[in-house]
Amino acid sequence: MRLVIAWLASALSGALVLSASSWITALLLGAPLQSVLSLVAAILRAVPLLFVICLVFQLIYGGLLYVILSRVDLLSLPVVLFAYIIPIAALVLAGSDVPKDIAMGIPRIISAITLGTVGWLLAKP
Repeated sequence: MRLVIAWLASALSGALVLSASSWITALLLGAPLQSVLSLVAAILRAVPLLFVICLVFQLIYGGLLYVILSRVDLLSLPVVLFAYIIPIAALVLAGSDVPKDIAMGIPRIISAITLGTVGWLLAKP
């Protein structure tokens, strides 16, 4: 039961953090306030979809990571964060060709940190 709660809570926190950090990043990049307000409405409509995406990501990647790291006794927060941040950061850097692309990748990295931290806090034995 503890793993199911960790799975659901980390997916929900990841979806909410991704939504909020996307909105904040748009503001920091200088988007006009009117477009940011319409972006908020679009982000709020996207939260259920982001939740499902985070659920699938946590089930496959987080579950695999939990099984592997618990078997080799490396289930610590730094290792878990490293395992979540490196693939997401590599995808962000590989897919960016301008600095604005990297800035828009920050919400994904923050969401990966949240997924890893909440999942680790609730799933640790």
